[in-house]
Amino acid sequence: MDTVVWTVVLMAAVGLVGSVLLLIVSRKLAIGEDERLTYLMSILPGVNCGACGHPGCEQYAKAMMNGAPPNACTTGGDRVAQALAAYLGVESTGVVQREAFVACQGSLDHIDPQLVFKGVPSCRVFSTLSYSSLSCPFGCLGYGDCAEACPFDAIVVENGVARIDTAACTGCGTCAKICPRGIISMVDQASSPTASVVTCKNTMAGAKTRKVCSVGCIGCQKCAKTCPTQSITVENNLARIDTDTCIGCGTCIEVCPTHAISKLVFQ
Repeated sequence: MDTVVWTVVLMAAVGLVGSVLLLIVSRKLAIGEDERLTYLMSILPGVNCGACGHPGCEQYAKAMMNGAPPNACTTGGDRVAQALAAYLGVESTGVVQREAFVACQGSLDHIDPQLVFKGVPSCRVFSTLSYSSLSCPFGCLGYGDCAEACPFDAIVVENGVARIDTAACTGCGTCAKICPRGIISMVDQASSPTASVVTCKNTMAGAKTRKVCSVGCIGCQKCAKTCPTQSITVENNLARIDTDTCIGCGTCIEVCPTHAISKLVFQ
């Protein structure tokens, strides 16, 4: 009996000594958290939207510690960029303003519905099941996946089409990533405070487009012929505008017969 007791006591003592030694060693060898990371994280907005090109704010902070520029956070804007640059001791070049826009105006009063979808109200579910609820297979489905995903409540669905509140939009790009039809795009501001954008993704022939949507691009090329900077081309029945060279003059908007071009104002 004494042997058993002494064995238990010995094992407990060895365990206790081992625990103490491990604690001492772990404290001696511990690598303290880099204070720079903590401070950079405190400056960043912490929404982990990925607009900077990194999975989240912590990853971006670590990237800046390794030399990444401090002006990639469109959500935080110039204020955050300047604070980051000041702390890192580098020059702040300002954040490139970015806006999201929905390339569709096919609201319920402009389209010709062919099928009413009665499944789960989700754009992704609808697309996965390969339904075709609209005669235009390129238009906004209007189930609001983008609005639900937007971390800034900058999107609402009105009359079957997603609308973006440019005053609330931070250009994070979450909506563009989640849209299964790819009709939400991100536009970076160039030299002009405004830009013209084609609010349509339809590549059907003009005659067919007119039958299904009254505000779709019909590929007539009037916009391309009148653009003073030759920023517009028509490919596959759809006008495309190079926003890097667009000066926002609005000439294309004036001549478009279906009003499929709109002005985007950078906030």
